[in-house]
Amino acid sequence: MPAAKSAPLPAEPFQISLHLRHPSLDPREISRELECEAQESFGAGEPRRSRSGIAATAVHCESYWAATLDERFWAAGPLAMGLRPRDARTEARQARIMNVNTALELLTTRLVWRHAQFLRRIQAEGGTLTLNVSVFEPGQGPIRLPPALCARLADLGVTLEFAL
Repeated sequence: MPAAKSAPLPAEPFQISLHLRHPSLDPREISRELECEAQESFGAGEPRRSRSGIAATAVHCESYWAATLDERFWAAGPLAMGLRPRDARTEARQARIMNVNTALELLTTRLVWRHAQFLRRIQAEGGTLTLNVSVFEPGQGPIRLPPALCARLADLGVTLEFAL
């Protein structure tokens, strides 16, 4: 009897994804505002997909948008603000020390500097925002949430959810 295959390990030691729910916002507008394409989305009023294959009559009562935010997303904030590493050696060193804590700092910086108004609008209109952090490698060390990071997320109305 062959041994059961285990699921392949993710290529990255952690993954951060953003999930938004909103009473009526078009998912295309969310993608445009966040400068990121969703891996999964649907709009309020769109027909629900039927698992049985029979035409569904129900519709989604709210819009949903979700995307994995990789390094290209969260590192773009500081780079776009002129905080670009001075040389290739500095850039290589930063890549080696990247961990969940650093990623969350960079990501919240981008969200504050480039998307704060939009995220506050979602919250004000009854929407919800969740950052989901999944850690796949135990070598990431302790996850630290400094008060400033927590304050930025709270100001934006973002819930932080961990899967360890």
